[in-house]
Amino acid sequence: MTKVDIASLYHNIIIDHAKSPDNYGKLDTYTHFYEGHNALCGDKIIVYLKVEDSKIKEMKFESAACAICNASSSMLSDRVKDISIKEWESILSYFRRFIASPQNPLSFNNRLGKSFLAFKALEDFPARKKCALLPWETLEYALSEKVN
Repeated sequence: MTKVDIASLYHNIIIDHAKSPDNYGKLDTYTHFYEGHNALCGDKIIVYLKVEDSKIKEMKFESAACAICNASSSMLSDRVKDISIKEWESILSYFRRFIASPQNPLSFNNRLGKSFLAFKALEDFPARKKCALLPWETLEYALSEKVN
Protein backbone atom coordinates (compact mmCIF):
# COMPACT_ATOMS: atom_id res chain seq x y z
CA MET A 1 0.00 0.00 0.00
CA THR A 2 1.18 3.49 -0.77
CA LYS A 3 1.14 6.35 1.72
CA VAL A 4 -1.88 7.79 -0.12
CA ASP A 5 -3.75 4.45 0.14
CA ILE A 6 -3.06 4.24 3.87
CA ALA A 7 -4.16 7.85 4.43
CA SER A 8 -7.36 7.13 2.50
CA LEU A 9 -8.03 4.01 4.57
CA TYR A 10 -7.61 5.93 7.83
CA HIS A 11 -9.75 8.77 6.51
CA ASN A 12 -12.49 6.21 5.78
CA ILE A 13 -12.30 4.84 9.35
CA ILE A 14 -12.86 8.32 10.77
CA ILE A 15 -15.70 9.07 8.35
CA ASP A 16 -17.42 5.74 9.04
CA HIS A 17 -17.35 6.31 12.82
CA ALA A 18 -18.43 9.94 12.42
CA LYS A 19 -21.41 9.09 10.20
CA SER A 20 -22.57 6.08 12.24
CA PRO A 21 -21.05 6.40 15.70
CA ASP A 22 -21.13 3.42 18.01
CA ASN A 23 -22.72 3.92 21.42
CA TYR A 24 -24.30 7.27 20.61
CA GLY A 25 -27.01 8.36 23.03
CA LYS A 26 -27.65 8.52 26.74
CA LEU A 27 -27.42 5.54 29.07
CA ASP A 28 -30.71 4.81 30.83
CA THR A 29 -28.80 4.51 34.09
CA TYR A 30 -25.32 5.82 34.63
CA THR A 31 -22.98 6.32 37.55
CA HIS A 32 -20.84 9.10 36.07
CA PHE A 33 -21.17 11.82 33.46
CA TYR A 34 -19.46 14.96 32.34
CA GLU A 35 -19.96 17.59 29.64
CA GLY A 36 -16.82 18.63 27.79
CA HIS A 37 -16.26 21.61 25.50
CA ASN A 38 -13.61 22.69 23.05
CA ALA A 39 -13.82 26.48 23.11
CA LEU A 40 -11.59 26.79 20.03
CA CYS A 41 -13.91 24.99 17.63
CA GLY A 42 -17.21 24.73 19.52
CA ASP A 43 -17.27 20.93 19.94
CA LYS A 44 -19.45 19.76 22.84
CA ILE A 45 -19.75 16.23 24.17
CA ILE A 46 -21.47 14.59 27.13
CA VAL A 47 -20.03 11.28 28.29
CA TYR A 48 -22.18 8.86 30.30
CA LEU A 49 -20.55 5.96 32.13
CA LYS A 50 -21.68 2.93 34.03
CA VAL A 51 -18.88 1.98 36.43
CA GLU A 52 -19.06 -1.11 38.66
CA ASP A 53 -16.34 -2.73 40.75
CA SER A 54 -13.69 -0.32 39.44
CA LYS A 55 -14.52 -1.24 35.83
CA ILE A 56 -16.03 0.84 33.07
CA LYS A 57 -18.92 -1.39 32.10
CA GLU A 58 -20.41 0.89 29.47
CA MET A 59 -19.96 4.29 27.85
CA LYS A 60 -22.32 6.30 25.70
CA PHE A 61 -22.08 9.86 24.49
CA GLU A 62 -24.06 12.70 22.99
CA SER A 63 -22.38 15.40 20.98
CA ALA A 64 -22.56 18.42 18.78
CA ALA A 65 -19.09 18.04 17.36
CA CYS A 66 -16.91 17.63 14.31
CA ALA A 67 -16.20 14.33 12.54
CA ILE A 68 -12.88 13.82 14.32
CA CYS A 69 -14.42 14.28 17.77
CA ASN A 70 -17.37 12.02 16.97
CA ALA A 71 -15.11 9.33 15.51
CA SER A 72 -12.82 9.49 18.52
CA SER A 73 -15.85 9.24 20.84
CA SER A 74 -17.24 6.26 18.96
CA MET A 75 -13.94 4.39 18.89
CA LEU A 76 -13.23 5.23 22.53
CA SER A 77 -16.65 3.98 23.64
CA ASP A 78 -15.92 0.62 22.03
CA ARG A 79 -12.43 0.40 23.49
CA VAL A 80 -13.27 1.15 27.14
CA LYS A 81 -16.10 -1.34 27.52
CA ASP A 82 -15.33 -3.70 30.42
CA ILE A 83 -11.87 -2.36 31.21
CA SER A 84 -10.55 -1.48 34.65
CA ILE A 85 -10.01 2.12 35.69
CA LYS A 86 -6.29 1.30 35.95
CA GLU A 87 -6.19 0.06 32.35
CA TRP A 88 -8.16 3.14 31.27
CA GLU A 89 -5.57 5.41 32.87
CA SER A 90 -2.81 3.58 31.04
CA ILE A 91 -4.41 3.83 27.59
CA LEU A 92 -5.33 7.48 28.18
CA SER A 93 -1.71 8.27 28.90
CA TYR A 94 -0.59 6.33 25.85
CA PHE A 95 -3.16 8.01 23.55
CA ARG A 96 -2.12 11.47 24.76
CA ARG A 97 1.53 10.72 23.99
CA PHE A 98 0.60 9.34 20.57
CA ILE A 99 -1.50 12.38 19.64
CA ALA A 100 1.25 14.73 20.82
CA SER A 101 3.93 12.92 18.81
CA PRO A 102 2.70 9.97 16.71
CA GLN A 103 5.69 7.69 16.79
CA ASN A 104 6.04 3.94 17.06
CA PRO A 105 2.69 2.99 15.51
CA LEU A 106 3.38 -0.74 16.02
CA SER A 107 3.41 -0.29 19.78
CA PHE A 108 0.31 1.89 19.53
CA ASN A 109 -1.46 -0.78 17.45
CA ASN A 110 -0.76 -3.36 20.15
CA ARG A 111 -2.16 -1.11 22.90
CA LEU A 112 -5.32 0.27 21.32
CA GLY A 113 -5.91 -1.45 18.01
CA LYS A 114 -5.04 -0.51 14.47
CA SER A 115 -8.14 1.60 13.83
CA PHE A 116 -6.83 4.24 16.25
CA LEU A 117 -3.87 4.75 13.91
CA ALA A 118 -6.31 6.85 11.87
CA PHE A 119 -5.47 9.68 14.22
CA LYS A 120 -1.84 9.65 13.06
CA ALA A 121 -3.03 11.90 10.23
CA LEU A 122 -3.55 14.65 12.82
CA GLU A 123 0.19 15.27 12.94
CA ASP A 124 -0.40 17.29 9.74
CA PHE A 125 -3.28 19.20 11.41
CA PRO A 126 -2.15 20.14 14.93
CA ALA A 127 -5.20 22.31 15.59
CA ARG A 128 -7.42 19.22 15.26
CA LYS A 129 -5.60 17.22 17.95
CA LYS A 130 -7.87 18.80 20.58
CA CYS A 131 -10.87 17.40 18.69
CA ALA A 132 -9.56 13.85 19.04
CA LEU A 133 -8.61 14.35 22.69
CA LEU A 134 -11.87 15.94 23.84
CA PRO A 135 -13.79 12.66 24.39
CA TRP A 136 -10.83 11.15 26.22
CA GLU A 137 -10.47 14.14 28.53
CA THR A 138 -14.23 14.27 29.07
CA LEU A 139 -14.24 10.61 30.10
CA GLU A 140 -11.38 11.36 32.49
CA TYR A 141 -13.40 14.15 34.12
CA ALA A 142 -16.55 12.00 34.15
CA LEU A 143 -14.77 9.45 36.31
CA SER A 144 -14.26 12.15 38.94
CA GLU A 145 -17.95 13.19 38.84
CA LYS A 146 -19.95 10.39 40.41
CA VAL A 147 -23.74 10.76 40.26
CA ASN A 148 -25.44 10.37 43.64
